[in-house]
Amino acid sequence: MKHNCRDEGERSNRKAYRNAGCVPCTANVGRLIELHLEALAELGWAPSVTEDVIDQILRGELLPLVLAADVFECSDEKLRKLCELMAGSKRPLGVKFAGRWLVSVARLLDDLEQGILDRRRRGRDARLRAEERAAKFEGWARPQEPLVPVREA
Repeated sequence: MKHNCRDEGERSNRKAYRNAGCVPCTANVGRLIELHLEALAELGWAPSVTEDVIDQILRGELLPLVLAADVFECSDEKLRKLCELMAGSKRPLGVKFAGRWLVSVARLLDDLEQGILDRRRRGRDARLRAEERAAKFEGWARPQEPLVPVREA
């Protein structure tokens, strides 16, 4: 597959472009990525340097079962059963670590809004109510003091 940057007429027609097997050159793809990243930066988005489960816990995006049940307004036992039921699916609700469930707030809110978890409570209003309840747990795992004492020089 070859790309001829000079052949603008053929590239303007999408079907002809595809049928000719034309592939954009890497310089153009790199420039497109650069422009997209600039636009995202102007909107305030910045790529995360490190993204792991600890960051999610500290931001309140993963909650222990008891707190997640409070967000969902149900018993922790009911939510545990839902977690176990969905664990084998393509989109589990949480993860079991050291015998304890950590529930994804984003998935909980999405599934609540779509009526996947509870058919009686669904829609935008149910999600907004749950988001309000989830907001109070955003800092639940943040350490109050530094874990390592700061030494003065």
